[in-house]
Amino acid sequence: MEQLALVADLAVELSRVHSARRVVEVLFAALRERAAASEVVLWYATGEGRGLEIACGPGGARVVPSTRPSPDAGDARSDGLPRLMKTRGAQLAIAPLADDGGYLAIRADRRPALDGIDIELLRAVAAITSAALRHVEVLERVATLSRKAHSEARELRRRLDEMERTDEVVAASPSTQRLFREVVPAIARHHTTVLLRGETGTGKEVVARRIHGLSSRSGRAFVQINCGAIPEALVESTLFGHERGSFTGAMSRHAGVFERAHQGTLLLDEIGDLPPPAQVKLLRVLQTGELERVGADRSVVVSVRVIAATNRPLERMVAAGTFREDLYYRLNVFPIEIAPLRSRPEDLDALTTYFVARAATRMGRNVPTMPEVTRRKLRRHSWPGNVRELENVIERALVLCGEGDELRLPFALTASDTRRSSGVESLAETTKDAIARALVASQGRIYGVGGAAALLGLKPSTLQSKMAKLKISRG
Repeated sequence: MEQLALVADLAVELSRVHSARRVVEVLFAALRERAAASEVVLWYATGEGRGLEIACGPGGARVVPSTRPSPDAGDARSDGLPRLMKTRGAQLAIAPLADDGGYLAIRADRRPALDGIDIELLRAVAAITSAALRHVEVLERVATLSRKAHSEARELRRRLDEMERTDEVVAASPSTQRLFREVVPAIARHHTTVLLRGETGTGKEVVARRIHGLSSRSGRAFVQINCGAIPEALVESTLFGHERGSFTGAMSRHAGVFERAHQGTLLLDEIGDLPPPAQVKLLRVLQTGELERVGADRSVVVSVRVIAATNRPLERMVAAGTFREDLYYRLNVFPIEIAPLRSRPEDLDALTTYFVARAATRMGRNVPTMPEVTRRKLRRHSWPGNVRELENVIERALVLCGEGDELRLPFALTASDTRRSSGVESLAETTKDAIARALVASQGRIYGVGGAAALLGLKPSTLQSKMAKLKISRG
């Protein structure tokens, strides 16, 4: 019974160890007490002709690289059977390890030592030790793979950062140069909330990534979410996460974008499209640094640098009651206005050259030259889609013009609006734009307080007449 208890205790203790050294320490502690062992020695092969000997006595454990086992183990290893023997004035028990090419030796320097150890007990202890070593080997392999995965993840993130790094920012106009040389580096040094404003396609994401890349959080995640692309029913879950079973289909816990961006930067694009209930929760996170997952009963602390971006008139939305005033002021700590492409013609030429070279390289073809007739056509266009539209136009032109040495535009540049290249809009364009913005701010309502007519200072009937004339729908 005592031997069974020893084996059971060893099995429990060895199931918890994480290193071969600790295996020997546990064996020595148990056998010293129950068998008066003065030393426990473990030798096993580690591969490629190398071995490891771990000995543990009253003074602690020592680990010694060894290419071959001790001569004392020779007889026991020859036939694979445990042995009890006397050698050099000591008693010795040796048991080969199952399928490990190693052995376990228990030494006692005084009598009546090892009297409680027999062949069957040795065989059981050796089997448990072999299992423990395999367990340790698996744990070490997992730890190695984990370290390798973390290392590869860091390297991948570094490469992605290099690919996305805005050292390639094309800034030829004075306003763009000042933005990237002075404003962005200055704000990147702090954790201040930033509000990026500008038309669609002006490069708000590029500015946000530049701020992140120059900040102390650059080694952490940069997470981007388009608030206008999230289904309204899933906004809170997407932003703040949810617990398992919090709603139908919530099969497991889900971390929202705030948790994924912990210690990093979160870009909330199209912040003006965030519904009012989510605005309240977002304000709380910005104020306290704490969030609650949907269905949770406790808060989660997060540290996130928030950058918001929008192309919508937030001030008008605040006046119309569709965007919280307190949230607006919380986001508008450091506003950055990004000019449209039509107002910075120097950037147009530089960006055109850059996009042509990049797209041609990606397609595996020679970089074509840009004749002046093509550049004039590009300059005359108003670019309502800004930089994003320019990039798409260049790629389409490269596809259609074939492998020629010159890049021409074999298609007409058309746009939904007809802004002039000087940046000045006609009265009809201005009126149409103002009505469209008012309808967005009022969520399509024309009548009443907060309606589009009231926001524009017009009678509802007058507004409807203008909408019919300009072919504007409530949309």
